[in-house]
Parts: sequence; structure tokens; C-alpha cells
Amino acid sequence: MHCCRFEKNNRYYELRLQRNLFNEWQLTRIYGGIGRKNAHMLHEIYMDLKEAQKRINVLSIYRVEKRGYDMI
Repeated sequence: MHCCRFEKNNRYYELRLQRNLFNEWQLTRIYGGIGRKNAHMLHEIYMDLKEAQKRINVLSIYRVEKRGYDMI
């Protein structure tokens, strides 16, 4: 599993990439407040690892450059 986490003030955003039971690449985005019990999750499915990695790069750049998050 590949994972990267971003934080800003009391918020976090996490990206996880792993294979699912159907051998597809699943990108899971988890975000919410630090220390809060409820988090939001979104799943995206990719057949190709390179496509998934491109999406992670786009999302990471957006979080850091546009939204002001720090990569942890």
C-alpha cells in the first residue's frame, strides 16, 4: 500500500493506493478534522498503476500549492 498524508491547521487529507479484491488499483481519499471521529472517504478505481500515480500527483500538487497543506 502506498500512502501520503497532508495536514493544515486542524484538518487532514490522506491518499492511499492499493489493490482491491478484483486486482484493480483503488485510490482512497480520506479527509476530515484531526481528532474527530467522523471522516469522509472517496474511492476511485484504476486499471493502470500509472494512471493512479498521475492522479495522486495531481491531487498532491493541488493540496500543497493551492490549498496550503503540508505533506507529512
